[in-house]
Parts: sequence; C-alpha cells; structure tokens
Amino acid sequence: MVYTIATNNYVISQFNKFFGDVEEKIESRFTGWIDRDLIIEAVKEMKVINSVLEKRIVDVAKIK
Repeated sequence: MVYTIATNNYVISQFNKFFGDVEEKIESRFTGWIDRDLIIEAVKEMKVINSVLEKRIVDVAKIK
C-alpha cells in the first residue's frame, strides 16, 4: 500500500522522532513550496476569514 502525505521540512527531517522506526522505505520529495506562502495565498483567495469559535479545546481543569 502506498500513502502520499504533505508535511513541512522539519517534520520530515525528524521523521523517526515523530513516527518511530519503520521498516518501509520513506521517500521524500522537495516541492519548493513554502507553507507560509501557501497560507498567504489561501487567505487572499478567501477574501473574508470567518473565525467561528468551535470550542474544540476544552479546559479539563474546569470540568467538575
């Protein structure tokens, strides 16, 4: 089975630290894309950023 993922240079350079040792061969390819530039481009295309409070982070210290 073959999986294709996208990540930044730091994560791929620290692959074993984040994912451990794997038997399969990991191939990486530098695309030349900079994540900062892709984020800026996406924001420009959106024109309006709708920031909605999603409440995905919960402070468990406050739960009784």
